[in-house]
Amino acid sequence: MWYGPSHAQINNMFPSEYQGFAVAVFNLMGAIAGTIATLTLGAIKGAYDTGDKVYDAKVNGYILTGGVMFSYLICGPLFIISGNIYAKQLEKNKEKLKARAARHALEASKQNQKVTE
Repeated sequence: MWYGPSHAQINNMFPSEYQGFAVAVFNLMGAIAGTIATLTLGAIKGAYDTGDKVYDAKVNGYILTGGVMFSYLICGPLFIISGNIYAKQLEKNKEKLKARAARHALEASKQNQKVTE
């Protein structure tokens, strides 16, 4: 659910010649983070493995819940910060477009005046 907006944000923030690279770096960092998380949770699971299947299933659930909660507590504020920065970037882009449109309108007006003279 968050992947689409993240890729759209990346594509809007980078010039077209760098968008593919930016998305690739984003995906690579996500894969690295997922790998580290999996290794970490696996190490924690290994430390608490007792051989009792019922107990281990319960502990595995707690470990997974803790891992997911940790990742959301870290990522949630970062998504909010990123969204705020993105909103500011969109405002800057909007202002640039308005300035460019005003310049073009002024140039067109000057050309129309030359034609009518």
